[in-house]
Amino acid sequence: MQMDPVIVEVTLDTWPHWLEIAVVHLKVASEAHKALVEAHESDDGDARNHALNNEFQASMQAICASAFTVDALYGSLNDVFPISGATKDGWANNRTPRAGRILDAVHRVAKLSNPQAKSWRKALKTMFEFRNWAVHPPRDFRRPLLHPILEVGVDWRFVVYREENARNAVAVATEVLMRTFEQPRERKALQDWAKQQAPILQSLLAENGFTI
Repeated sequence: MQMDPVIVEVTLDTWPHWLEIAVVHLKVASEAHKALVEAHESDDGDARNHALNNEFQASMQAICASAFTVDALYGSLNDVFPISGATKDGWANNRTPRAGRILDAVHRVAKLSNPQAKSWRKALKTMFEFRNWAVHPPRDFRRPLLHPILEVGVDWRFVVYREENARNAVAVATEVLMRTFEQPRERKALQDWAKQQAPILQSLLAENGFTI
């Protein structure tokens, strides 16, 4: 008697890894922001420049990782609950903005109020706009923007990629995950899947001390 060899296959959801990367870099951005305030108050030019650069780099990575988090969730949702008639990419119309695709996918499996959906659409659009500027940076010359702490004109990137925006991005990504896992629609397969994901999110947030 003969039989084909047994082949073991595995899979991995990457949203927890991207979220942890986002939270870790947010911590770095927060420390750099504190250092920037202290350096500005003490008029230490070298320390100020060093802290400004650190906050910029860490915030940029936290924002991008937040976008990758919800993008990874979108991929998992379309694998587990594919859209009827969709392409392999998960959406029949590839011209639909990424933020719109993600929100519609989440809305398909979780209960959202209209005000919440509207708020998230705006927040996700901004997050992916910031992500795109980081991945595909424009090289055009622009007028300096007033930095909210230093009160001097700086390159616009130092205003976009700062701790406040990084924290907002991580918070939005976390809210999307929480709503998807904790308030799924009444479908057994969906609720079983969400029940598996929720403890992973709770544990990750607790280990990193992050709260919304």
